Amino acid sequence: MNDRVGAVGGFLFLVVLGTDGTADAQDKDPLAGVPTASLSAVAMVTPSGPRPSEPFTLTLGSGYGHTESVLGMGDGHHRVKGALAIESALRPWLGLGLRLDGRYDRHSAPGVPDDDGWTGDPRVFARADHAVGAGTSIGARASLWLPGQHAPSITTSAVTPEILGLVSFAPDQSPWVLTANAGYRLDRSAKSAPDAATLSRADRLALGLSAFDAALLGLGALYRRGDLQLFAEWTWDVLLGAGAPSPGSSPMLLGGGLRYGLRRHAALEASVTVSPSARPSTAIDGPLVPVPPSFAITFGFVTWFGGQAPRPAAPVPVVAPPMPADAVEAPAPKAPSGQIRGSVRSFTGRPIDATVRVSPARPDVISAGEVREIRSKDGAFEIEVPPGPYNVTLEAPGYASQTRVVRVEENGVTVLNADLRRAQ
Repeated sequence: MNDRVGAVGGFLFLVVLGTDGTADAQDKDPLAGVPTASLSAVAMVTPSGPRPSEPFTLTLGSGYGHTESVLGMGDGHHRVKGALAIESALRPWLGLGLRLDGRYDRHSAPGVPDDDGWTGDPRVFARADHAVGAGTSIGARASLWLPGQHAPSITTSAVTPEILGLVSFAPDQSPWVLTANAGYRLDRSAKSAPDAATLSRADRLALGLSAFDAALLGLGALYRRGDLQLFAEWTWDVLLGAGAPSPGSSPMLLGGGLRYGLRRHAALEASVTVSPSARPSTAIDGPLVPVPPSFAITFGFVTWFGGQAPRPAAPVPVVAPPMPADAVEAPAPKAPSGQIRGSVRSFTGRPIDATVRVSPARPDVISAGEVREIRSKDGAFEIEVPPGPYNVTLEAPGYASQTRVVRVEENGVTVLNADLRRAQ
């Protein structure tokens, strides 16, 4: 088997330390939760729309796939796969990233020794998003697949570019997000295996290389409820060019899964996919064609990090009674303090300059119980307050106001990110 080896991402459960201080479940917006356009370890369809406020996103994924007999000899094919990806947001609308996919394939058939091997595929990508109003967001994703014949290596002639257009529709006050993808892959990956005619049919199946370009199509529907998201997807890579398999034999996948938010800055994911497409010819003397597993299950972990560290809390001055002229003045004690920090956006992901009004939820336990009001800038805000429970009201022209309940701990930071609906 071709010995191209890549980094294989493992599925890791990470313990996220610290307290985010978000409100209790009954105080949360039922549509708030994981950003819909976050980088994913398991999803096939790429949405456009609200993205994480943190500058970095990291994903880890792992899964298993099985392919039935496609060689006509009672064979079976098993695949263990892994992925590691990181994306950096250079601007709120622009991100750059790197993804490393790796897999281990094992093939078996009656009367034939088992065959196995490793394959790795690095990719670099860029993504842009733009809200166009009325709950609609458009975007584009450009990527380069960098296959190589040996590890570590890149076969320049095999570098494969891909461009994908994205459009998502998320009506205000609706838990649904609908997404469509369309694009093109200029596939030159087969040039990384010039010795393909000497490989076994099982090895050709494992490589995942293609001698044909592809038109890329995808549809997705996502349902949001707080920290839980459920999604269903369909993708179809229609192979093009002279001698290409029929559209019915081109890779088609149907899938569904879920994503569950862990606190504010992490999520777990899982998906199941099946391939209803017919299987193309895998003859040794034929061109290389991709054959996806007939069944696959994938798990993933996503985290967002790298936000600006909170500024040290400024002490609240304490007014003391006049002291005798000959008395030695003792240092004034610093009152305990905390901070509320967050962002305000529309459901299309556009930052909103909103009025943020903070008032004690229980004035009887707050020494400095006055109502405070600030203005968010480019959707971001932060305010220092004494510890305790607070009502935070967010208002902006043309949007329905929203009130959230938060608790501020001494010397702690409470993070509040809100999406405002359009006013009726």
